[in-house]
Amino acid sequence: MHRHRRDLSELRLSGGTLVAADVPRLRSTIVGALLPGDPATLVRPLAPADASFCRALFDQDRGAQLAPLGDAALVRTLLDQQYRAQQIGYARACPNAEHAVIEHAGVPVGRLIVAVTGDAVHLVDIVLAVAARGCGIGTDVIGRLARTASARGAARLTLSVLQANERARRLYARLGFVAVATGSHVAMVKLLP
Repeated sequence: MHRHRRDLSELRLSGGTLVAADVPRLRSTIVGALLPGDPATLVRPLAPADASFCRALFDQDRGAQLAPLGDAALVRTLLDQQYRAQQIGYARACPNAEHAVIEHAGVPVGRLIVAVTGDAVHLVDIVLAVAARGCGIGTDVIGRLARTASARGAARLTLSVLQANERARRLYARLGFVAVATGSHVAMVKLLP
C-alpha cells in the first residue's frame, strides 16, 4: 500500500486528536488484529463482564490522587463523578473507538482504548494496574499497536498525555513519540514506516 509521508508540520489538532484532513480514513479493526508480542500478554476486546475490573482499575489509578482529601465518602463521590465524566467524554470524542482489556499471564492488568482517525491510529487511553507498571507490558502493547497500525497502512500513531504525567511522557519518548503540541496535555506523534 502506497502512503504519502508527512512531516509533523502538516498535522493539526481536532477535538484533541491529531489529524491530517486530506487523507483517506483507515478502515479496520486494530485491537482484534494486534501483531504478536510477549506471549504472556493478551489484548482482547472489552466484554460486559469486564466492567467491574475497569472501574477498579480507574479507582486505583485516580484514588491515590484523591486520597489526601481524607474523607472517604468525598473521595468515593469524586471518583464516581470522574469515572462517569471520563466514560461520557471518551464516547463523545471517539464514538468508534475500540475498547480492550490487557491480560498478562491470564490476569487482567490493564485497559486500552484506540481509535482510527484519518490515516492515523490514536491511542485514546492506556492504563495499567500499579503492580503491572514498569514490567514492560505497556512497552509491549504500544509496540504491537505501532507495528499493527503500520502494517494496516497508518502513517502515524498519536496520543495525548497529561503534562504532569512525567513517567508516561518518558515512556512515550523512549518509544519514539515526539511532542507536537503542549498545554495541560501534551499531544505526541510517532511516524510509522
